[in-house]
Amino acid sequence: MFQVEDVMDTCLKGTTMAERAQSLLDTGLGSDCEFIVGSQDSKVAFKACRTLLARASPVFERMFYGGLQTTNPIQVPDIEPEVFQLMLHSVDEVIKIYAHSVLASPEFENLSKTSLTDIVQLQHMNITSENELFQAVVRWTVTQCKEKGLCVNPSNLQEEVKEVICHIRFLSMSAAEFAEGPGESHLLSTEDKLAILKAIVTHGNIPPPDNMCATWEPRKEYTDYI
Repeated sequence: MFQVEDVMDTCLKGTTMAERAQSLLDTGLGSDCEFIVGSQDSKVAFKACRTLLARASPVFERMFYGGLQTTNPIQVPDIEPEVFQLMLHSVDEVIKIYAHSVLASPEFENLSKTSLTDIVQLQHMNITSENELFQAVVRWTVTQCKEKGLCVNPSNLQEEVKEVICHIRFLSMSAAEFAEGPGESHLLSTEDKLAILKAIVTHGNIPPPDNMCATWEPRKEYTDYI
């Protein structure tokens, strides 16, 4: 069993995080997992993504991919839930800091919908633009349709991504950026494309569709490094 101190130590070192983020992006690892943390009287369940945990710390890489047999859910009886939550928060910071590498990873396409939804709802993320996040979501959606044996057509793409795309901040894009990016995608219906573009051009005088994000503010750069 891992030690929380070891995980947090590797998660909180800037250069180590960069190396972990980049090296593990190319390994083709990743699946979801669950931890049951705490003693018999105070057990708490935590869900996480193996890929993201392994990118953040070599301790998790050894746990999931180093030959150590683990069950799912993973029992962690000797750590307080509050401490484990703090550790997961440290991992979450790695995702925010190295969002560009996370989004560019081929393994991003294998995230569960729950993990992806968590990512697209982040307020802070170090990306160049919202379109960078959107294009990663496009790749994820196409991959999910193929893995489910669905035809990659507009109807199936839009159905697969509807719980995710409502968190994309299209209004933070310029009209040109939207037209050249999401406007060319099959993840949005023609009606939604036109409505979003009108909202951008009129600076909100025409509201976006009810099923789309109404936030104009771009995601903030994450600089609150520990």
